[in-house]
Amino acid sequence: MNLTPEEQKWGNPEVIASLDVTKIPQDKLPQRIKDALADPKAALDKINKTYEVALPNLKKLEDAGVTIAAGTDAGNIGTIHGPALFREFQLMKEAGLTPMQILQSATANAAKLFGGDTGARIGKIENGYFADLVILNSKPLDDIAHASDIDSVMKDGVLYPVGSILR
Repeated sequence: MNLTPEEQKWGNPEVIASLDVTKIPQDKLPQRIKDALADPKAALDKINKTYEVALPNLKKLEDAGVTIAAGTDAGNIGTIHGPALFREFQLMKEAGLTPMQILQSATANAAKLFGGDTGARIGKIENGYFADLVILNSKPLDDIAHASDIDSVMKDGVLYPVGSILR
């Protein structure tokens, strides 16, 4: 499994250890995993063909004005909760979205699509909104990879240095 630096650094070690499908008894492996292990090149070709369609389609939707929200499919096998978002950002970049569009997909757009009372109180830095933000060391508008260069997090108005929450 090719984990991103963020997944390696911040992923739950137990979840990461569970991704080694060679340690799962053969009778418990889903057929698609057996097929991938039997012919890794074919499995990789299938993934690449999916990206050849999905990434241009994402760009077309963005260009057409469709509201795009970031989402990592966490819960699917091989997707690490939390840091998988940065993998998604890189895929969005490959699709041709700008850093600003990618940031909006994880903030204002996600809040817009969230809906309800919570959706009405997230996605902006204003009075009356939840005071949750991530403070970065470098500019994600220069390169979306900088979105993972986290200095601290503000949650409910309390500032937490990154070292205090990544233990």
